This record gives sequence, C-alpha cells and structure tokens, in this order.
Amino acid sequence: LTVVALHFLLPVYYLYNSPIRFLGLLPIIAGIYLNLHSDWLIKKYRTTVKPFEIPTKLIEKGPFSFSRNPMYLGMALIILGGSILSGSVLSYAVPIVFALIIHYKFVIIEEALLEKSFGPAYLEYKSRVHCWI
Repeated sequence: LTVVALHFLLPVYYLYNSPIRFLGLLPIIAGIYLNLHSDWLIKKYRTTVKPFEIPTKLIEKGPFSFSRNPMYLGMALIILGGSILSGSVLSYAVPIVFALIIHYKFVIIEEALLEKSFGPAYLEYKSRVHCWI
C-alpha cells in the first residue's frame, strides 16, 4: 500500500515503463510462495508463527533450508515486486525500510528466542543458513 501511495503522490522519477514493470510479478509470486510454504510448514510442525512467542520446533526444511526468515523474505519480495511494478524510484525505499525495520525490531529478538529455546541445534542451523538469503 505504501508503494502505491508513493507512486501516485510522489512519483519523482520513473526508471522504466511497461512491459518491464510486469517483471515485478516474479518477486510477488516468489514472495507469496515463500509465505504460503513457510506457513504450511509452521502449521505442520505445530509451532508458532507469531513474533515473540516461544517456538516449539526448529524447522529446517523447505524455505527454512536457505533462509532463517523466509516469511519476512517473502513479504520483502512482495513489496519489492510492487516497487518494480510502479517503476518509481522513490518506491524502492519501501522494501529497504521494511527489511531494516523487520530485522532490527523482529529478527534479532526472534533469533535470541530461538537460541534460548534450541541452544546448540539453533547455533548449528544459524551457522549453515543465512538470515535472509
């Protein structure tokens, strides 16, 4: 929604026009897939999807095998896709700001909870799998 608002209220400069803009659909589709697949795994293993709740399982399969935060990555990809669709330079600030806020307000706290809950198993997982990608 923020990307759309910036696109219409402060378009500043457009990087490109159609049909290049439609490439924005690719990260949107990838982001939706990451979110749905990750949510399905979380439900399958009966752990929490809610930030700051104590997790009961450490999931290392599917999207969690290449990103410790695939749902946040999926959300960032969806926002990035919206920025690409808009073509407006200013809209590219939105996914960057989103990622920074998510990382510093959620990821760091959640990873501390995971380390507390799973100890050495989480540290080993953390050493193998990147935070975002």
